[in-house]
Amino acid sequence: MSSSSSPNSPTLPPDTPPARGTPPRRWWALLPLLLGVLCLGALAWVNAFPASDAYMIGSITSREQLALLYAGMALVAWGIAGAPPFWRGLRQRQFSAARRGELLVLLLITLGALALRLIGLETTLRLLLDESNYVNGAARAIADTHQLILFPMSGHGPFPWLYPLLQADTVALFGHNLTGMRGASALIGAANVVVVYWIARQLFDRRTAVFSAILLAVYPPHLHFSRIMASLTIADALAGSVCLAFVIRALRTRQPLDWALAGVTFGLTHYFSDGGKLVFTPLVLVYLAWLAIMNREARRAIRGGIPRMMIAALLVAAPIYTTLYAHQRPVFGRWEDASGSGLSYWLNLPQDGLTEAEINEASDRLLLPFRFLVSEPEPEHIYYAGTEPLVMRALVPLLALGSLAALTRWRRAAVLPLAWALAVILGNGMFIRNPASSPRYVVAFPALAMLLALGVAAVYGLLARLRLPVGWTRAAAALLTGAAAVVQVAYYFGPHLDHLRTWHRRHLTYGDVWDATLRVYEQLPYATQGIYIGKPAPPGIESSELLGFYQNGNLYPFLGYEPSVIAPPLLRDLPRDRGYAFFVETRHSEAIQMLYRFFSDAAPPSYSTWDIAPYEQYLLIYVPPLS
Repeated sequence: MSSSSSPNSPTLPPDTPPARGTPPRRWWALLPLLLGVLCLGALAWVNAFPASDAYMIGSITSREQLALLYAGMALVAWGIAGAPPFWRGLRQRQFSAARRGELLVLLLITLGALALRLIGLETTLRLLLDESNYVNGAARAIADTHQLILFPMSGHGPFPWLYPLLQADTVALFGHNLTGMRGASALIGAANVVVVYWIARQLFDRRTAVFSAILLAVYPPHLHFSRIMASLTIADALAGSVCLAFVIRALRTRQPLDWALAGVTFGLTHYFSDGGKLVFTPLVLVYLAWLAIMNREARRAIRGGIPRMMIAALLVAAPIYTTLYAHQRPVFGRWEDASGSGLSYWLNLPQDGLTEAEINEASDRLLLPFRFLVSEPEPEHIYYAGTEPLVMRALVPLLALGSLAALTRWRRAAVLPLAWALAVILGNGMFIRNPASSPRYVVAFPALAMLLALGVAAVYGLLARLRLPVGWTRAAAALLTGAAAVVQVAYYFGPHLDHLRTWHRRHLTYGDVWDATLRVYEQLPYATQGIYIGKPAPPGIESSELLGFYQNGNLYPFLGYEPSVIAPPLLRDLPRDRGYAFFVETRHSEAIQMLYRFFSDAAPPSYSTWDIAPYEQYLLIYVPPLS
């Protein structure tokens, strides 16, 4: 980027001077726009009115519906932009040696980010962190090739099928296992690193962009949610980041195609979880309005591009909302569950006067997200857990420096990372019943990485003012970034995962039930029925779903019993046409003795081969089927 686009400029100047006069109208550009609308309309018709044409619905596959969505998005963007001959620009584009070096650095960072997200997916977390809904979604996406992709996955996961379809692809790529199912999140997380580089490169400079990409690649919460399926908001973070990148590019180039692409990706933010709709829709609109108020140059660019952007966004978002309306499904499927009192709380608060208790409660609601960000770990330990807040305490000074640096640019486009992070933090504090739940902050992780990078850049600027040798200053900034990266990676793969696994076994998941589930698949014959024996009796629904995915269908679901019912009448009624894997808590010796008295052919007891304390395990007693 040229020096004219530095953070000190009022807004992002154009790459080329605005064209004078009226550009030539290409009436034939209506053709790709019409074709795009037809593609999106066909997608909406198939999903909103499935009973209207049974033959067509039975013949169109999920992949063909996905192709309609992507083709519609591309054609709408090209048509609304006036069908520019973009291939000429691609043919004429030349990459300087500096640009080739920059791309090489980005490639290395991206490969490192992908490696951190893929290595050990099968072994480091042998448990599900509220992921069974996505296991079921992936299994259904693989089994049912004619799924209506815009119809909500389920009541608990009322989201379209774009993410499960990507999971089906990664299962085909990486294998029918946890790596395959979680590989979709890994690819999305690595792609987000590239997009954050692009955003920071446009807003700041090359050095800050490199810092941003590295710090997002190693940021522990982003690493974590790129390695599990527990939250669809990792896809929201990517879609919103791409949208903001195109918005910034459109402000700089003022090209119709960039505004159209900003609109298309704006519409795409509505195709994942509620986080994308509730965060990026107001963020993009308020951000553009703020720049228009603050700067005349930005106002001209926005006035010329906002109609294209909004028309493209509405056309792309129309199929998902048409489907929801036709099936009488709520626009925000999880909003009622997560919002608590929401706006009504704040509207009713001052009506009868404010008491001291109400003031304290309101303050706690607003301050809790900030504490969760910089001082307190996740209290429920369900998703992220660990011993550190979302930003490690050692890095909070960098976050403060970066936030201050962004705040000094409050009249400029470079204020975006701070506005982005504050929108998520304040939105959770004001409208969410439980704001200290990590999945609700995933959409802010790219912004937090950029703020940390601005903190490193601020340190670099302070050292430069001391007139130290340039090599020393650069080495100090590189050392600071490297130390931050090493500290975060070492924390995540060490103390964080240890704490997370231990907490789940001891407090949330009935001991090692997930390890027991995988032991059935890894060590025992197909069609073995698993039975948990513990107090309280562990539920078997999620275990059955996981085992069913591994075995491409589970003949016999897991059962759960308390030790007191393990007696001859129950054991006598078990059909002997299958094998049984009894997983018994080691403290229930009477149940263990009963099993060996009743089943003379039971195998010797065995423990897990993984690093799990014996008192946290289930003892496995395998009873083979009668021949």
